[in-house]
Amino acid sequence: MSAPRPLGRVITFYSYKGGTGRSMALSNIAWILAGNGKRVLMIDWDLEAPGLHRYFKPFLIDHELSASDGLIDLIDSYANEAIRPLPEGTNQAADWWLPYSDYSDHILSINFAHFPAGGKIDLLPAGRQCDTYAVKVSAFNWQNFYDRLGGGGFLDAVRKRAQQDYDYVLIDSRTGVSDTAGICTAQMPEILVVCFTYNNQSIKGAAAVAASARRMQADLVTQRLQHAAQPLADGSLADTPRPYLVYPVPMRVDAGESDRLALRQAFARDAFQPLLDHLGTSEQPEYWSAVEVPHRVFYAYEEVLAPFKDDAHDPKTVLSAFVRLTRYISGGEVQDFRMPLEPQVRQQYLDTFAETPQTAAARRAAAESNRESAEQVLLRKADSAWNSLAESEHAQARSVLCRLVRVVRAEEGGGSHPIRVAMSEFDPVQRAMLATLAQRGLLAISTELRTGVGGTSGAEQVVGFNDDKLPALWPRLQSWLNEDRDFLLWRQQLRSYRNDWARTGEQTVLFSGSLLGEARLWSRKRADDLNSAEREFIEAAIFVAQPRPAPEDQTLPPATGFGDATLPLRPAAPAAPMASVTAPQPAPAAARSRAPLWIGVVLVPVLAAVAWMAWVPRQGAAPVATAPINAGSAPVPYPVVGPDIGALLAEADRLYSTGQLADAAALYRKVLDADASNVQALLQLGRVLDRSGDYAGSSAAYDRAIALQPQNAQPLIERAASRISQRQFNEALADLNQALTLDDHNALAYFNRGAAYENLGRSKEAINDYSAAIQWQSTMVPAYLRRATLLEKTNRQAAGADYQSVLRLPADAAAVRTAQERLKALGTPDTQTVAAPGQRVLLQYSDRNDQASVEALRKTLTGMLAEVSIPSSEYVSARSSGDVRYFYESDRAFAERVGKAGEQALAKQGKAIPLKIIYRDAKGLTRARQGTVEIWLPSLSLVAPARAEFRPSSDAVKK
Repeated sequence: MSAPRPLGRVITFYSYKGGTGRSMALSNIAWILAGNGKRVLMIDWDLEAPGLHRYFKPFLIDHELSASDGLIDLIDSYANEAIRPLPEGTNQAADWWLPYSDYSDHILSINFAHFPAGGKIDLLPAGRQCDTYAVKVSAFNWQNFYDRLGGGGFLDAVRKRAQQDYDYVLIDSRTGVSDTAGICTAQMPEILVVCFTYNNQSIKGAAAVAASARRMQADLVTQRLQHAAQPLADGSLADTPRPYLVYPVPMRVDAGESDRLALRQAFARDAFQPLLDHLGTSEQPEYWSAVEVPHRVFYAYEEVLAPFKDDAHDPKTVLSAFVRLTRYISGGEVQDFRMPLEPQVRQQYLDTFAETPQTAAARRAAAESNRESAEQVLLRKADSAWNSLAESEHAQARSVLCRLVRVVRAEEGGGSHPIRVAMSEFDPVQRAMLATLAQRGLLAISTELRTGVGGTSGAEQVVGFNDDKLPALWPRLQSWLNEDRDFLLWRQQLRSYRNDWARTGEQTVLFSGSLLGEARLWSRKRADDLNSAEREFIEAAIFVAQPRPAPEDQTLPPATGFGDATLPLRPAAPAAPMASVTAPQPAPAAARSRAPLWIGVVLVPVLAAVAWMAWVPRQGAAPVATAPINAGSAPVPYPVVGPDIGALLAEADRLYSTGQLADAAALYRKVLDADASNVQALLQLGRVLDRSGDYAGSSAAYDRAIALQPQNAQPLIERAASRISQRQFNEALADLNQALTLDDHNALAYFNRGAAYENLGRSKEAINDYSAAIQWQSTMVPAYLRRATLLEKTNRQAAGADYQSVLRLPADAAAVRTAQERLKALGTPDTQTVAAPGQRVLLQYSDRNDQASVEALRKTLTGMLAEVSIPSSEYVSARSSGDVRYFYESDRAFAERVGKAGEQALAKQGKAIPLKIIYRDAKGLTRARQGTVEIWLPSLSLVAPARAEFRPSSDAVKK
């Protein structure tokens, strides 16, 4: 049985002032020790200004430590456990704190393949460099940690564990006099390396702190000796503490002013002479000459290790000075240093040390200048596939390609997104075209498990673009989408209504009124672009909307006046609603001639006065500071009476949308002449008159709508918006308060009330209402912008988070530009990484042997994505090569962020697995919801561990 290895030496590097090169000395000595086959642990204890990791940039995967926990996280975890109350009736184990001293999960390895056998360097960083790091460090109470939480014993356990695992433990201490500096200089080390420069302040301060540390350490040694006298559990005695040694090291010595240098050398040697009593009087002059580190301008510009630049055997170099210092602090164990590297490899590492974001970008640009980009390859293949089609096939190809894209309204941010569509949506001729385009590599056809009508599920073929980036990049397709935007938006609305009808069978979801008039128009103009299911839906809506003879026993009430208009005569006993019809009746001959075979019965219509359909609010353009948001300029689907009113409303809406306000107002009044109770026409007329500046007329229209529908919040919201435009803020507040008593989930009402409050100077109430608007409509971009503007005065961080949310949401160009400009003014980069409320990540794995690895991955991701929910991982039978799946277009940025975090977390386990970002349409996926992203993992036990290799780029030397 081999004898146990001796405990490693703990050495602290300290400087009284910053800028002495303390971290540089520690990094180089660590490299020299590892180059002599020693196991080295570096601890970055400069919590307020961590930077030790920058000397090892080419050898770390996480260059900026944005995903790596460290020392403060280790200590904070212990402190949180120490203050956690025990469950009643339980006792705490005497050594409960030992597992918390295990720092192995926080270690980053320096990946360098040329160290001799046994040599290695590990880094325990200061902590995860994120937005909350500074708060965690500044808020930590070190006095309480020592006095109440037993922090001294905990740190002793950390030190002892490190001494057992490593030959040398090098601590980078904070400058000056502080709680953490005292820990590093007195409690933890047995050797103190004091770095200073030749000026009075640095010499005096460093010597005083070193003397104080030695006195404190002497007291600690006395306590440890008393403890060492007591036998251990196995009957043996603890090791006697080693002597505490101080090594002052002059740094950045410039011999240019030789006279002044001689004076400061004499002053320093006299100040530190009492601390060098472990060296003989005759040895001290040789020591001072040996350890002086010369000043070299080369090392002033970047954090670079001297072994890659200097010759260790040239006595005038920085590296030679560090080798001589290592000889002293290792007790003569390390005498020399050699690192046999080919010159070109050494130069590659130097280039990586010197690299900046600008030089990295220039190098990548030069490398890529003669290479076809991925986007260019994609566009070339798309054009090639298109050109391979015959001229007669172009119309059919255009039709099916446009069906695979969802366009977005301008008020919702504009743009377009690729979607996957079931093959059943296409007729046989179109399917043949889809097969041709799939063979050309333009499309991808796959079989997926989907949920159908009634909750039934089964395998179904779907088709989509082979690369989801193509629709946004391909000018040909974008021109088609722009030309057909109005039709495509309408067809998407048609599809939504048709799906609801197929799922529920309710006739209330069929088109009526202006929507039906618009459907008649498009079905005549674009019949070839509608599939059989869409045409069937329109035919059903037309059939149900046919006028029916009134019952013979109806009586009519007297006419009722309102303003300048008269209400129409209404039946005293209205017919039963469609949902209550039980007995079929024969349809009129004319209707039967147009009806599809599936109907076979006549359905009794619902009278307009009692067939109120749900209001669908639409958000207009983003307002300025004083502007409200109206419900929108598009028509609202209220049912209307008479076969011609729908066509009149559709034409009036078209005139309104094209700015022909006078003609639109005339048609809305014509509708009201025929049906004075048509609330839709009243609201649209009010909007037209608002835009025309006729506020008296618009107010009368809104008043009539409110009188007709007193329990509907929308007319009140419309009138309030008009009043805000006229700066009648108190009157608008009255309307909006009443609207919210009718519908307390109405985001539009909260936003407009916020606008009124803001104009009245009541910022606190405005912020509350903008927050409520966001709660009920999380994609309301104007609410984020207005709230952020107000928060800039009191909470710049929260304002920045709102601007980040705008960049993550579907927003128009003006809103995006505003958010970017304000973020720049606030000094916050537009990282677009702030998590939306309710975001979660689900881990899926298919190899039962991976359960422990996946759980460890989940814990790592929980730390990296602190604001995201990551439930326990799930076993699935489906296999995957590694991907990240999202189900809503608004989650794309979140999915990309999760993919990067997942790859980094896997890399920490030694697994280099690229995670492909995949979009899956949420339709039919019962568990898919907005804000959810899934990581599908391959068999981790079958993935070979990553191996370190050199890459001369900004990503240098990854696993």
